[in-house]
Amino acid sequence: MDWYHKLYQGREFFLDQEEERAYRAKQRDLTRPEGEAFCRLLGLAPGSRILDAYCGNGRHALDLARRGYASVGVDISFSRIAFARNWAKDEEANAVFLIGDARAFPLRQAFDAVLILGGSFTHCLEEEKNISLLRGFRAALKPGGVLLIDNPNPLRFWRIQHPEGTPAEQEELPYFDLPLGKGETFGHVRYYCPAKMKKLFRDADLAVDNILGGRGGEPYSLESPRMIVIGWPGQSSVTNPDPSSAP
Repeated sequence: MDWYHKLYQGREFFLDQEEERAYRAKQRDLTRPEGEAFCRLLGLAPGSRILDAYCGNGRHALDLARRGYASVGVDISFSRIAFARNWAKDEEANAVFLIGDARAFPLRQAFDAVLILGGSFTHCLEEEKNISLLRGFRAALKPGGVLLIDNPNPLRFWRIQHPEGTPAEQEELPYFDLPLGKGETFGHVRYYCPAKMKKLFRDADLAVDNILGGRGGEPYSLESPRMIVIGWPGQSSVTNPDPSSAP
């Protein structure tokens, strides 16, 4: 993961306050419709505790705090957490930001929801480690809690490199590795496809009722822009079996 640290280290530090305010405003406008969509999908009451794993600059955790949720953001990048903390302090937002590796998150049964947004469930390439990661997030959920992973649809990336690929090939594809960065920041992220994601969830003892193709709750298809997986810790704790119908 050294390439990841080098790729992101130092981002979101501003010497000019006007530039930083403009950046925050742009991020706020970008995030507002996304936050509204995730709240509809989750259907959680205000005051619920939400973990934004791999929170980056904190834009989603802050948006959730503005909506009345108690949010916690975790990221391994010091520069991004420093930026998020300053932003939360300036807004007096009910959001806490922690520097740490989400793969070794220590809390247990603390959250009503865990979110992995913006394609962040991609940085670990080993299947067993991803199963262990999902088990850790499962342990961080309260009874009845929900885990939501929002990724771009990996099959859209795959088709760019395989324009002659058939629908049968797409349906059987387990994952797609996307290269990022250049030189010393060069690395890969891995986008798991629907069947493999369902298997990862099952192996982590997470029930998956549905995979969505968009933040509006649209059904997933090979042409969908997103791949949103929503799971619960076992069938007994499912309180909203159809996330696309959540208020």
